Amino acid sequence: MSSMLSAELAATCSALGYFDSKAKKYFADSNTLEAVKDLIRYLRRDDSSHAIRRELGESMVLQTDLLPLLKCYWEETDLFDVLLRLIVNLTTPALILFDEEVPTDKTARNHYLQMEEHLQSYKEAFVDDDVWAVLSTKLSQILEIVNLLFFYSSAAD
Repeated sequence: MSSMLSAELAATCSALGYFDSKAKKYFADSNTLEAVKDLIRYLRRDDSSHAIRRELGESMVLQTDLLPLLKCYWEETDLFDVLLRLIVNLTTPALILFDEEVPTDKTARNHYLQMEEHLQSYKEAFVDDDVWAVLSTKLSQILEIVNLLFFYSSAAD
């Protein structure tokens, strides 16, 4: 990966916000929504070596920024939606990204193993009860809406 692209990724990750350990709260930047969208765009442009995905894994952006943002700003629907899209994208199994075959080429295999290592660290980050509380609350809200739609459509019949 070029140093220019690496610098762009670092700047984009910095634009997400910061965690205040005293307040135990993540403070979003004014451009957080756009920064998350930019990270999604970067992943869309990723090459076959998955350099961008590996760089984001190395920076631990999921653990240090994305999950804390999700926990603190889950009520902001637009931000929550794009955050969830990015998190799902980053947690895509490495095997799927390599066409369901473990690479035999030495370099590609090292990239694969590096991505597997990042995925394992993501699993550790998802042990947080607060993340699951947010996800279950959002899922409950969605199910309530679906239930209401089903109720009203059944009543109309």
